[in-house]
Amino acid sequence: MPHEYLTIVQKTGTRFEVHGCMTSGLAHRMRVPHMTVQLIPVFKGTQDVLIHRRAANRRLYPNCQDFNGGHVSFDFALLNGNNGLKDVVVKTAIQEAREEIWLSINSEPYILPISDIHMFTDLGEMSVDQPMNVEYSTGFVVFLPSNANPINGSVKVFDDDTDGSVQGFKCERVSLDSVRQNFRNDPDDFADGASRILSRLDNDAEFEQKLMNVIR
Repeated sequence: MPHEYLTIVQKTGTRFEVHGCMTSGLAHRMRVPHMTVQLIPVFKGTQDVLIHRRAANRRLYPNCQDFNGGHVSFDFALLNGNNGLKDVVVKTAIQEAREEIWLSINSEPYILPISDIHMFTDLGEMSVDQPMNVEYSTGFVVFLPSNANPINGSVKVFDDDTDGSVQGFKCERVSLDSVRQNFRNDPDDFADGASRILSRLDNDAEFEQKLMNVIR
């Protein structure tokens, strides 16, 4: 597989500065801070979410429940002044949503419109500092058609496998309250991306309000 080049950043106060790019493997080994996006797929007009279970052969968090998301790859738009980083983060969220969530309505492919993808956190608000990962995540709500459902195959979740192939994951439509309760009962059953969102929802009232303001 070709190398993925991540956007390397430094945070000073609430401001981020872009310091170039680095391969994903090297950034993780050297604990270099980088940017990611976390997506919560929500069915329009409801508080139902789309959650999937990662495959057993995934290197990280096999068999765990998760939302969607991904790394912010380096983009030359980052050179476009102060708004460059935010623009690229939003672009990444749109790209990840369209790549990972496959929809069909009345048996016709449905492309998620940009207007249905909403940033609900500040830029890089969800920070992670782990032995092999230092990153800043931005949260987005992705609105899905209300009549889409994994049961009839009108919504599916896919992601790249380690060999570059596309792999489908088992997914389901459930209420956000149910997902939150399942997380409280067994947090180890959730991958890191979903965990950082769900833990914040239970421990940060302001964060929870930001999400609910978008969903409602």
